[in-house]
Amino acid sequence: MKLIKNVFFKNVSVILISKVLSKIILALVFAIIVRHITKAEFGQISIIISAITIATSSILNGINYYAIKNISASISEEIKIKELFSESFFITLFTVLIIGALLVVFNFLLPNAIISIGLFGFITIVIIGVFTNSLMNLIIAFYQGIHKFNLVASISILKSLITISIVSILLFFDKLDFDSVIIVLIITPLLPFFYFIIFDKKYFNLKFIKNLQFFKKIDEYKWYVSYTFLQVVGCEISVFMLNTLRNLEEVAVFNVAYKVYGVFFIALYSLHTVLLPKFSSINNEKEIIEKYFNLVKRIIPFSLGIIFITTIGANFIIYLFAGGSYEESITPLIILGISSGISLIFSPSINVLFALNDIKTIFNGSVLLILVLILSHLTFTNFWGAIGASITVLVSFSAQNIYMHLRIWIKYKKKL
Repeated sequence: MKLIKNVFFKNVSVILISKVLSKIILALVFAIIVRHITKAEFGQISIIISAITIATSSILNGINYYAIKNISASISEEIKIKELFSESFFITLFTVLIIGALLVVFNFLLPNAIISIGLFGFITIVIIGVFTNSLMNLIIAFYQGIHKFNLVASISILKSLITISIVSILLFFDKLDFDSVIIVLIITPLLPFFYFIIFDKKYFNLKFIKNLQFFKKIDEYKWYVSYTFLQVVGCEISVFMLNTLRNLEEVAVFNVAYKVYGVFFIALYSLHTVLLPKFSSINNEKEIIEKYFNLVKRIIPFSLGIIFITTIGANFIIYLFAGGSYEESITPLIILGISSGISLIFSPSINVLFALNDIKTIFNGSVLLILVLILSHLTFTNFWGAIGASITVLVSFSAQNIYMHLRIWIKYKKKL
């Protein structure tokens, strides 16, 4: 048991260190970018990134969750792993084509703020970004599923290093502008796919695609996809609400705080990266529940530490990241820091619910998230801009995470 705990915390630590380094590197990338483009351009980049994230993750993350859970449960069966990955790969590419078609057909729904590149340019950038990011996410999900956490960590660091290297070269030759930033951000996600093609292409086999029962698989994916759709919309909607209710400068102010907040959010990501495959490989419900509640107790001091660091150091952190141009981002960062601390304590509940196949509870939590988000944006964001959007993130995600934690306590804990 002690060895298992040591391996678990070692894997979490590896992911944590890699994400710290990656986030610091990417924070430097955005620190360089915000100093060489206008606030309006940075606001437009924020909207493009959010559109790519929503279009990619809202559906495709559901496929990735399904792949991680089932590959982990079949980790000793190589044939089964090949079948699961090949099926997920095909459905991912098929879904990318559907998303691309929908973007073209429903282009009137796209934000009218992307003026400088035009509607066609916006659609093209988003479709390419969806394609490259979907491949990256699926490959990383595959390596999570087979518990190659060191490789997941290495890919994350290498991608960040390549990104900052390209940005630095562009800066050196005075070629860093809006267009070059967009190209870098949508092309660099292809790195994990190239690695897979070189070293692990044996896991992809067309014979499994030929035997794919497509509509049966879609039925299996539906709860995963429904959850991730609502979750990603919840994560990214703040940018669009700010743009609709306020202006691009408010978007930029919020996004600076949100990018910095991402550095403090890496502890949560590291836990999720390891917890989902680990919990999914446990067949005993009682063991899963006990491990979860023990984990919650251990997380609380780290959560309080994140809140303290963010509150005390927000002024210095924003100045370090964006110079003196974004003092308005200090208060939003403090609020987001409190949100990350609360999420760190309660959000691992989602990994437990996935492992227990209680997808409907996860879905209900996401519905709650969206309802609270909409009401909070109309109330707080409409009046207080970036600060209001940050309060909305705090209130809505706290409500979702605490709801799922309480459901586990009522539905499972009391039965043990």
